[in-house]
Amino acid sequence: MLLRHGADIKFVIHQCKKMSNGLNDFMSAISRVLKKYIPDGEKAIEACPNCGNQLVHENGCTICYSCGYSGCN
Repeated sequence: MLLRHGADIKFVIHQCKKMSNGLNDFMSAISRVLKKYIPDGEKAIEACPNCGNQLVHENGCTICYSCGYSGCN
């Protein structure tokens, strides 16, 4: 519904993560699919949990160039 009304895809993914209970629930699946449509190199909303630097989207994952953290591991 949010995408239909023009919400930013990163915002929709962020909201899905907040409603998610685990790896195999519906909201997690939706956020994994939507991540593939974010252009590579675009900055993420959240900061790196290890070092606090900006996360960047690449190949459907969020990674940190500073410490090597990956959200897909």
